[in-house]
Amino acid sequence: MGRRTMAQLVRINGRVDWKIARDPKTNEYVAVCDALKITAEADTWVQLCETIAEIQDELFITLLKEGALPQFTQLMSAKKRSGMPNLK
Repeated sequence: MGRRTMAQLVRINGRVDWKIARDPKTNEYVAVCDALKITAEADTWVQLCETIAEIQDELFITLLKEGALPQFTQLMSAKKRSGMPNLK
């Protein structure tokens, strides 16, 4: 018998900030995510949004497959916490 695979749903709640600009000469969109160290570009806003979603999906799928997702999310969480001032 063939081997069966099961789909796995992983929900990640979080926020990933992207800086987005449009080149006035070419009208192309460029997006940079400093936290993930990723850059994306596209001809239209819709294409840019789709490209960003695909990039993030592939990143998290790869991390999950390699077993590195828990460490990655802990690292990102620690970076976010360390960037916040201590309130007394």
